[in-house]
Amino acid sequence: MDSEIEGGLINLELPEFPFEKKLTKIQHKFLGEPTEPTKTEKERKFSKIGRSKYFKKLKAKNELYIGYLKYADVGLTGPGGHFDDLLGINKGPDSNCFISQLQLKLTKDTQIFFNYAYMHSYYMPRYSFYITQGHNFRWDEAYTDKLGNQLIIPYIKPKPYHLGGIWLDTQIWRFQVYGAYYWSHFAIAPHKHRWTFSEEGWAALQEQGINPEDYGYEKVGERTYEKKFKGDNYPGHAWFIGFNTGNLIHDKIVLWVDMTRGSKYWINPFNCKGYRRKGTVHYLSNNYFYNPNFSNDTIVAGYFPFSARVLDVCLTYYFHPRTYLLLGTMYFNFDAPRKRAEDFILGCSGRKSYWYPHIEWKIFF
Repeated sequence: MDSEIEGGLINLELPEFPFEKKLTKIQHKFLGEPTEPTKTEKERKFSKIGRSKYFKKLKAKNELYIGYLKYADVGLTGPGGHFDDLLGINKGPDSNCFISQLQLKLTKDTQIFFNYAYMHSYYMPRYSFYITQGHNFRWDEAYTDKLGNQLIIPYIKPKPYHLGGIWLDTQIWRFQVYGAYYWSHFAIAPHKHRWTFSEEGWAALQEQGINPEDYGYEKVGERTYEKKFKGDNYPGHAWFIGFNTGNLIHDKIVLWVDMTRGSKYWINPFNCKGYRRKGTVHYLSNNYFYNPNFSNDTIVAGYFPFSARVLDVCLTYYFHPRTYLLLGTMYFNFDAPRKRAEDFILGCSGRKSYWYPHIEWKIFF
């Protein structure tokens, strides 16, 4: 989807809660009171330091944000940037997106956020087939494997998308501690896909004793079979929890530890946590709903929500106001598809677990 996006945002500042100071005293009594600003923190104006996030919270207020975005679809463009009517739909429908956030300050350094986004006519990413060799997307609704078998998955009607969540951020002594729960919901519209087998491909199926009708397919022509997906809804869930050490180690050094658990959680088009450009799905596997052992090719044509557990640990050193060094590692452990037959259309990661050590050096101008 290529879009031109325009919109607006309304920001309303809300009054301070009368109990904020009282709750702050209770919090500091039982959870410990953060230390006063140090000389280094003052010199750096409370930015590019271990407690940058903490001092930002102190300035925060109660606020309400309401926004509207118009996604004007301009059609599909090829690698050269030119327009191609690849799916016979010219360009897709425009979409309206509504976003909102309520930000409340319960104590001096405790915030709670309520978020919700709604987008109608949201495109599901079924425009292309992912070619695992070379890691490229091929923009088409038809895939032909090495034996000449052809799979056709047509344009799928867009459905509404929902994303809502709650986020709590507080302090325990020098530690910043935070956690969140997010709920997402998308639907896959009813559609049919079709296999047309070549003579060589059909002979290979017969040799393996595979009959497409045993997999719920209906014969509609010579070596041609169709299967209908009745449509289904997919609510997803994600839990976040984490902390950082503030200036416990040093004013310029902070350790971050984040843990995430996702279950059929659909993050697009608003990526809540991108894990520093690693994304949330890796090494896409064969989609067994569209290719139940009919082809030896790895056919990636699906939706691939985030279903995994992630541990993200990193150490940041702000050795200069205009630059910092980050060292860390991320551990991903992906879940297998659920036993429910309707869930196989979602697809999953081709590898169960792996580590990503990483280093980042950022310069500010």
